[in-house]
Amino acid sequence: MSQINRAVVVKTSILVAVLVAANVLLGLACARVYRQYEALFSPGPELLKLAIWVLGSVALVIAAAGLLVALVRPFWMIIVAFLLSALALVFLLETSLMVSAALGLGYAVLAIVSEVSI
Repeated sequence: MSQINRAVVVKTSILVAVLVAANVLLGLACARVYRQYEALFSPGPELLKLAIWVLGSVALVIAAAGLLVALVRPFWMIIVAFLLSALALVFLLETSLMVSAALGLGYAVLAIVSEVSI
């Protein structure tokens, strides 16, 4: 394996790991909102904490996905990365398997469609 190919593999692995980690954080934030949904109905510090967690994790996913799309080629590697990140999100959601699978599939399809349009 040449030095250039090794560098591409390392770069791709790091970017995929960052995207998966960002989706794990998003899944944890969604699970936290699911457990503390009562806080959504009363303004206060708990609602602010939940909003910061969710918005911060969404921003992290957007940044990681943008970096991955901009810096990784070929297209099939991007699809695999988004499918792995969707799996990470599905496993952390505390809902039924069908709901989690539907949300994960929707996330993966939207990510791939938005990447094709770029």
